[in-house]
Amino acid sequence: TRGNVGDELEIDGVDFGNNEYFTVRYDGDAIDIDDGDTRTNSSGDFSNTIVIVPESTAGTHTVTVVGNTSSAQAEATFTVEPEMSISPTSGSAGTQVAVIGTGFGNQRDITVTIGGSTVPSGQRSNSNGSMNFTFTVPSLSAGTHTVTVRDSSNNSASAQFSTDSTMNITPTTGTAGTEVTVTGTGYSGTVLILYDGTQQTTAQASNGVFNGTFQVPPSAAGTHT
Repeated sequence: TRGNVGDELEIDGVDFGNNEYFTVRYDGDAIDIDDGDTRTNSSGDFSNTIVIVPESTAGTHTVTVVGNTSSAQAEATFTVEPEMSISPTSGSAGTQVAVIGTGFGNQRDITVTIGGSTVPSGQRSNSNGSMNFTFTVPSLSAGTHTVTVRDSSNNSASAQFSTDSTMNITPTTGTAGTEVTVTGTGYSGTVLILYDGTQQTTAQASNGVFNGTFQVPPSAAGTHT
């Protein structure tokens, strides 16, 4: 009796007209029967009729079956709950994430948070409670974070996004004594900066981002880590 847009809904009925076709209506609009009985048996019953929940807003909706010949009808309610998906589900700061959502409120303002931090969206659900937009992942510590989409009527759904650590150095070539700037995202706490396995300095990450510098120690020509 509750679920999401796109779910299969199974309907059984009794005491309609004998051997008659029937129509399934969702909030008054006829919807297609996807599978199962499309007409009653000789006793006026039917079973295992499958319909797909159409795009609709969060809350209660009325499903009505009407006999095409007898005009007999019966109804039940189905409650739509919000649902969302994101793509991709992992990346680093700056990644563009696509959000698809259904079952939210009618033309409601949307707020997006990731890891508890609000990110700009400027989005609204449409009149059917659906949405399709992208947001940019902010700087966060590495790990799995919860992405929550919430509308102004407090309907919400969540998904998980995993952030990776990234690091860059400038310059990438030089001699002993060259000052190297190291920047990274996806870190937390105190970050150790090593050159060929030997600690050179530390930096403090803030909101997943760190920035530090060190001077290249005397070392042989060639590539170093």
